[in-house]
Amino acid sequence: MAVSRKPVNDPSRSADNKALRDYIQGGGSTARTEQSLTQHEIRQSVSIPSPICQDLDTLRLNRLIKTSRSRWILEAVVEKIERDAPK
Repeated sequence: MAVSRKPVNDPSRSADNKALRDYIQGGGSTARTEQSLTQHEIRQSVSIPSPICQDLDTLRLNRLIKTSRSRWILEAVVEKIERDAPK
């Protein structure tokens, strides 16, 4: 087994390591804070039976402009609210 000398401490290298450690330990922030999420939207999980979901996906995929399942459901909810709202 080869033996090598102990590396020489380079002051500029240890400053770079300290900056890197500080950056990593500083962490980050989320894209949205909990407060902004509750003010503008509420997350809701919905269970959809498989046959209904398949029909939904068929309708979605036949649209001229493609849209996500979530967006399609949101549009359907808005249409239902507008239709059933008292006039």
